[in-house]
Amino acid sequence: MVSRPSLIIFDCDGVLVDSESIGNRILAEVVTELGYPMSEKESLQRFHGGHLTGVLGFIRETLNIETTDELQIEIRSRIDDALAREVEEVPGATALLDMLDDAGIPYVAGSNGPPEKMRVTLGRTGLLPRLEGRYFSAWEIGRFKPDPAIFLHAAEAMGADIRACAVVEDSLTGVQAGVASGARCYARTAYLERSVIEELGATPFDELHELVTEFGLADA
Repeated sequence: MVSRPSLIIFDCDGVLVDSESIGNRILAEVVTELGYPMSEKESLQRFHGGHLTGVLGFIRETLNIETTDELQIEIRSRIDDALAREVEEVPGATALLDMLDDAGIPYVAGSNGPPEKMRVTLGRTGLLPRLEGRYFSAWEIGRFKPDPAIFLHAAEAMGADIRACAVVEDSLTGVQAGVASGARCYARTAYLERSVIEELGATPFDELHELVTEFGLADA
């Protein structure tokens, strides 16, 4: 019999909200405007699962352009504006959270994204009320995936033993962090090959509804 996790820690972008393609489209536009032609696909390959400081580092090192506070604010604003207009939940997110609520299994979000971005995406998709006070940002602790700190922080804040938790991810850095944390780690295959996920020590899945069985909810 599958043991139910005591807490589930969801990544936000690409797991609960379908935001990765939107954000990386904007990043590709910005980098292209600065003089380095980049497609959305290349942006995903370079920046998926990272954070804005990595993008700014790429701009400095590759384009030899000083990254000002104004540029950082502009990038964030353009991404947030696009997300506020376009982002939708990942198919099956609400249904899965409904089942977790019915089963009494708590859940949180743990992201490399800033809390303001999570408020935009979770708010637009209607998921924010379910996660109010229960979403955690790596920006708040200053340690980013693949460092597992955000997952350890979320588990501690919820009074859970990380070894009894499940982490749900979609990026290389996220899976590395999830596995390193000691939690059971699951990874969506939208942006990662199944073989890569398995080699990292995580369990791959294609759609969120597949986690119903993994979390012992099939008979709930």
